[in-house]
Amino acid sequence: MRTSASLLTPPPLVTGPVDLRRLDDDIHRPLESFPTLRWWIAFSICGALATCFLLCAAYTIAVGIGSWGNNSPVGWGWGIINFVFWIGI
Repeated sequence: MRTSASLLTPPPLVTGPVDLRRLDDDIHRPLESFPTLRWWIAFSICGALATCFLLCAAYTIAVGIGSWGNNSPVGWGWGIINFVFWIGI
C-alpha cells in the first residue's frame, strides 16, 4: 500500500540513463519530423473553418447585419454585446 506522501510525489519524467544528445533528440524530434496524417487532417479542418469565418464576415460586411435576421435595431443589441464581449477578452 502506498503512503500519502508517495501518492503526492509525481513519477519521474525521465527514466534510465540520459545524456544531452538523447535529451536534445527527444525534444526536437516533433519539430524536425514531417507532419503526420493526423496533423494534416487537423490543419485542413482548421483551414476550412477559418475560410468559412472569412466568407461569413465578408458576407455580413457586404450585406449588413440584416443578414442575421435582426431587421429591427432593437435586435442589434445581441450582436453589439457579443462583439464587445469578445473584444474585451
